[in-house]
Amino acid sequence: DEHIPDNQWVCINDLNGIQFKYLENEQSLNLNVPSDMLTGYAVDLNGQQVTSPHLLKMKPLNAAILNYSLYNTITNDENVFSGTAEGIFNSAIGNFS
Repeated sequence: DEHIPDNQWVCINDLNGIQFKYLENEQSLNLNVPSDMLTGYAVDLNGQQVTSPHLLKMKPLNAAILNYSLYNTITNDENVFSGTAEGIFNSAIGNFS
């Protein structure tokens, strides 16, 4: 419903036409929503601008991300360590990894 604010809690039971099933073991919620209740949209990948002027006015988000994995095994009293690391930096210029 477009009249309900995005930050307002809604009881699923009160939404006519929507069926749901909660799967406790999977901690998931399956929703069956009629197509007339969904808002469609289309993206024209051929005709759109390379960079939207709206995006150009936004302040960039600078972020540094480090993903890593470390492993240790002991075989025949021999300690072996191994690991991987990946660094990503995001800036107004672009993404570097």
